[in-house]
Amino acid sequence: MFQFRMLVLTLIALTAPAHLLAAGTLEQRIRMSEWPEYVNGPNIAALPQVQKILSGFDENPGNQIIVRYPGGTSGTKWAHTMRDWFISYGVPNEYLKLQAGSGAPDQLLLILITRF
Repeated sequence: MFQFRMLVLTLIALTAPAHLLAAGTLEQRIRMSEWPEYVNGPNIAALPQVQKILSGFDENPGNQIIVRYPGGTSGTKWAHTMRDWFISYGVPNEYLKLQAGSGAPDQLLLILITRF
C-alpha cells in the first residue's frame, strides 16, 4: 500500500503544475486563557486549534508541525507539553519542531506546513 501511495504521489508531482506543489500553511494560536486547567488527553484534544492542526496533518515527507512558544521556563515547558500531546495523538516526533518566539508571552503558535 505504501509503495502504491508513493507511486501515485510521484506521478502527481511529475504531472502537476509547479504552483500546485507549493507548501501550504495553517496557523493556530492558543492563548494561555484557553489552555485547560486540568491537562489531559480529552481536554487538549477538545481545543479547536489542536483539532484543526491534527485534521490537516498527514505523514508526508516535508510536512511539519511547528510549535512556537513564548520564552522563559514556563513557555518552554508549555511547548514540550504540547509536543508530547501531539506525539500521543499519533504525530511522529520527526514531524514536530519547537521554536522560541510565539510573538506574545501568553500564547502558543501552532503552524502546520504541508507539502505535496
